[in-house]
Amino acid sequence: MWICLKWLRIQGDGHNKLAYTNWREIRRLLGDRIGDHFETTLREFWRCTTPKLYSKRKPEDVNAIFCAQFAALTGIAIDAATDPQWLENLSGKEARRAAEWALCELNGLPEWFDALAKVHPKVARCALRSELGAELEKATEIVHPHVLGMVRYGTDLQREIVLPVAQAALLDWPSASEETNHAYQNNLLSVVAIVVSISGATKELAKYVEERFLAESAQPTSLPWLQVLWGYDPKRALDALETARRTLQEPVRTGHTVEWIAGIFGERTGRLVSITELDTDTLVRTLLLVHAYIRREDDIEHDGVYTPAARDDAQRIRQTLFNALVAKSGADSYAALKELATNPMFIDLSDRIVLLARERAAQDSEFEAMSHAAFQQWEHEYEVAPRNRDELFAVMMNRLKDIEHDIRHDDFNDRHVLAAIHAETELQPLLARKLRDVARNHYQVTREDEVANQKKTDIRLLGHACSDRAVIEIKIADNDHSLTSLKAALENQLVDQYLRHFSCKAGCLLITYAGGKEFIDPDTSKSLPFEALIERLQVHARQLETQSRGDIKLAVFGLDLRPPLKEKSTKTKPARKRPPKTKV
Repeated sequence: MWICLKWLRIQGDGHNKLAYTNWREIRRLLGDRIGDHFETTLREFWRCTTPKLYSKRKPEDVNAIFCAQFAALTGIAIDAATDPQWLENLSGKEARRAAEWALCELNGLPEWFDALAKVHPKVARCALRSELGAELEKATEIVHPHVLGMVRYGTDLQREIVLPVAQAALLDWPSASEETNHAYQNNLLSVVAIVVSISGATKELAKYVEERFLAESAQPTSLPWLQVLWGYDPKRALDALETARRTLQEPVRTGHTVEWIAGIFGERTGRLVSITELDTDTLVRTLLLVHAYIRREDDIEHDGVYTPAARDDAQRIRQTLFNALVAKSGADSYAALKELATNPMFIDLSDRIVLLARERAAQDSEFEAMSHAAFQQWEHEYEVAPRNRDELFAVMMNRLKDIEHDIRHDDFNDRHVLAAIHAETELQPLLARKLRDVARNHYQVTREDEVANQKKTDIRLLGHACSDRAVIEIKIADNDHSLTSLKAALENQLVDQYLRHFSCKAGCLLITYAGGKEFIDPDTSKSLPFEALIERLQVHARQLETQSRGDIKLAVFGLDLRPPLKEKSTKTKPARKRPPKTKV
């Protein structure tokens, strides 16, 4: 067995693990009989041999790699590759031993560890937490902790398993001192990364971390505390950063500010939060803070090859934050750029920022690019299924225009039936059916869905290719409705009640009119034609859209049920009288 393992090692498998992935080469080279014996021996070896865990080794053996590790881990790899039921067939003792051998692997836990943790959760949890806990007891001394490094760069499941141990280690982390070494800060950062990566920071922990950061703000170890606070609540972290700055004196204040900013976003210091994940308000506030403390006039310029330091990272982050704001879509980003252009710190870039804001608005107004499949669908149907709110809104309005055209001009239209209806509850199912008939599998039509405050919508469209919703509220203008009451319905009913949820931000007030009444302009007390009524309501809808800063899409649609052509008179015109003839 040992000779075969040595041969596999000489051959190399291009792998950076202790388990040999090329173990099948023994069977191919020496035949099935020796191959069977080799594989069986390794499978028995890991079950019968006690692993030398790192926490139980002598100091001189901590960095040693024993031959037993190669054999045992290759044996488990053979089990995992050849027996689909190997985990289910393990006894409790065998499962515990497999978990312990996994902790002896290099460059991360084996691929099969997560599967072991799901089948034998208690065993895997106990082994991993116990070994990490023993390691963290000496976290200020161990320069390259084995298990802590594996878990930090491991899977979410592995980090979830050790979360209680990591949180307890943070709460009990020793105070910084002038003798604090490099291991102290690096290991603290690794524990912080585990907690932040799975959103494990509770309010109590965040408060504790904030207190530790403010208490140690003058120490080099303050950065990891700021990083974990930033991962939990960026706004709170910015407040703490500015509070800490006020307690420091120059040049420590400037130096620490550079380190903090570079540490939060810098790639070389293990960035925990991506800039693109920030909301617009936090992004703008961070940008202003960085520009105030990392001033362009103090930038360092290099000639030739150089080793980047924290100041170089901070300078690059300043530009990255600005680029992130420019690239961020939405009305909030556009408004933030317009306001930024008036800020004295950006006065020399104001014209450029205004131009970028306009380009941002132009890009946001464009529809999303179609995939190949979507383009084929559009080419076949000349329409693609809506993929977001704006596209669903456009499809809804197009369908209403098609329905209006058919009602008014089709040879088999049912305009007279719709015009005779006076109850909105009777009109709803007829219009809902028409919308369903022209859906083309792009949306689903529902009626009287209950929303917030037990209110029920008239018609709702549910997008098939997106999670967005659109609402249609129906009003019969021939009933007791006025311009004032319809404006109230637009604001109070459609916007305030039906467009409250983030997934339903598109709506239309559909008004039918059969010519049964006259409208009065409340401003002039003069007669108001139906077309003018709709136009006034559409202007009001656009104003509500503007007030929402793009949060909603709103429309008013008038469905005219009056005869499209004037009826011709059936009376015959009297014959013209000719003058009498005169005799010559």
